[in-house]
Amino acid sequence: MDRNKGLIQDATGEMISRMLTNQPCEKIDETLYEGQDRELAALANKLAGDLQELSAAALELSEGKFDGMQLARRNYLAAPIKNLQSQLSILAWNLKQLGLGKVVSKIDRPGELYEAYNNVVDRMVELSSGSSGNINDEARLANTSSWRYHQILLALNNIGAMVIETDARGKLVYANRAALTFLAGQTEFTVGSADEAEHSLQAYISYCTQQQNFPLYKELYDDDADRWYKISSDKFYLTGDQLFYVHLLDDITEWKLYEKELSTTAKLDALTEVYNVGAGTKQLRYAVRNSPLGQVHSLVFIDLDNLKRVNDTFGHAAGDEFIKAVADLLLTSVRNTDIVTRYGGDEFFIFFENCNYNDAQKRMDYIYLKLEEMNKAGDGRYKKDFSYGIYAFENMLDIDIDEMIKKADKKMYENKRKKKLKQHNGE
Repeated sequence: MDRNKGLIQDATGEMISRMLTNQPCEKIDETLYEGQDRELAALANKLAGDLQELSAAALELSEGKFDGMQLARRNYLAAPIKNLQSQLSILAWNLKQLGLGKVVSKIDRPGELYEAYNNVVDRMVELSSGSSGNINDEARLANTSSWRYHQILLALNNIGAMVIETDARGKLVYANRAALTFLAGQTEFTVGSADEAEHSLQAYISYCTQQQNFPLYKELYDDDADRWYKISSDKFYLTGDQLFYVHLLDDITEWKLYEKELSTTAKLDALTEVYNVGAGTKQLRYAVRNSPLGQVHSLVFIDLDNLKRVNDTFGHAAGDEFIKAVADLLLTSVRNTDIVTRYGGDEFFIFFENCNYNDAQKRMDYIYLKLEEMNKAGDGRYKKDFSYGIYAFENMLDIDIDEMIKKADKKMYENKRKKKLKQHNGE
């Protein structure tokens, strides 16, 4: 093992020495080592690959090539180079447009290079606005608008929403600070399909260049980022018929999660976490309406026995525990397609979809068996019990859900009276 340790140290030392002198180096054969030595070899190989990739990218940047460089996302050393490539690419594009006499944006970035560029833009605006030489009113108005446009773009850096501007080819023209962080060096948006545009924010931005009717408003879930976005998109023309697309993007993920939580909370009973009467009845109507005509369903109405006695004897906390324990029992004993609802203080109903009377009775026998097991495992202060009635019905066009609930409730009271009579007779 000591010999192998020396070998891995020699191999990594040789690799690092060659990297530091900008010499080509071969990868270490990781299969020759085990354990921590193999991990060290893998790390050395990754470092060598990342540095070689960075060296190639730096060479391209030094030669003024900004568009061909592709750095892998796994290369964690690449962020500054990718950011520089993005900014220089935008700068080069803007300079080309400026040379053609078209409107360009100032770049709000620190550094002498960007300061010099912005000074050129300022000087061009001064020359075009009539402070030097003669210029007609139409040109002066166009360039004054251009200057206002620059100022607006700079102001957008101070908002939290993302602002992305592209030209007609999908080339990035402007991104405020929030958007630059999101784009992570991306400077082009390639046009994808309509389906891709429904699930990817970047695909949607590119897809907008194919649309005709603006403005566009959309809420989009980005599969890759696992985030929700609210998007406002529009197109506009500047002098020289330059066509641009601007997108205002708000990350609304937190609101969507909160909205979902509110929606779920509004549907559930606060104590038992089963459906409340409004949501449960609505779900029942929906399930019946969307089931085949002639299909048989069963509705079970449940009423807790002696809840008032438990409240009076042991307090309302014990009564609440009684209610919640039965609700938990019902929830854990039914299928995912069944609907459990707290109908009132001590009343519940269960909707068994596609279930005849005999099958519903078997399921209630099973639930009642679990109720007895719960009582055996309890503290013995009181017995948790309930009465129930089953009403089976065939789905029809004119079915009255409220009437079905009343019939199940009536069945329950019939059974409760029989149960009390048996208890009174000692059966």
